[in-house]
Amino acid sequence: MKAISLLISLQVLIGFSTYALAVTEVCGRKFDVGLAAYEPLAFREGGRLKGLAHDIIQELEKRTGCKFSENEYPRRSAINQMRTMRIDMFLPSASTSEFESVGDFHPIYKSERALFVLKELGGKYKSIEEVIDDKTVKFGALIGGQNALTKEEFQLLTKENRLVTTPAPDGLFQLLKERRIHAVMYTTLTANHYVKKNTSSTNKSSKYWIQRRL
Repeated sequence: MKAISLLISLQVLIGFSTYALAVTEVCGRKFDVGLAAYEPLAFREGGRLKGLAHDIIQELEKRTGCKFSENEYPRRSAINQMRTMRIDMFLPSASTSEFESVGDFHPIYKSERALFVLKELGGKYKSIEEVIDDKTVKFGALIGGQNALTKEEFQLLTKENRLVTTPAPDGLFQLLKERRIHAVMYTTLTANHYVKKNTSSTNKSSKYWIQRRL
């Protein structure tokens, strides 16, 4: 299997408003923050906010002394919130042209990506490139995002009408479980969470490769 020598970064999307987080000065600013509204990134448990994105904001608050007000948003809604300057930052998100039109990206994490393919099809392919190039294979994708696909892969699949979209990541693996799609490309940061949620079905119906982006 060939590895594509690319990196995907989960990033903090910071709006065009100008400011500095100076640790040597008292921070008098309160930032309105959007968190990706998907487990395990941001979710509510007993009314309390939890998740990786929430942990990052808590650490920022600790290091900068600034105050952060957090709310969860689906990615499509987050783009509109950024465009209208209702939130100052959104995290985490992969870099896409839509997000780039409303803010600047600051990398905080580099991830591998995993390709999940229906088990009955997986034996046909020797590489991820072969799956991408097979015009009969339909991929799942999030509305307003390109998952862990490269820009070129996303554009190709869109042009060939091979993308089936869903609002939330959980839906991607549900589509795969129901065999309404053939493949899902997703970051390993959260993919295992959704695999575990669908263990009884997904593990029986799919195989996967992990591709390191170098």
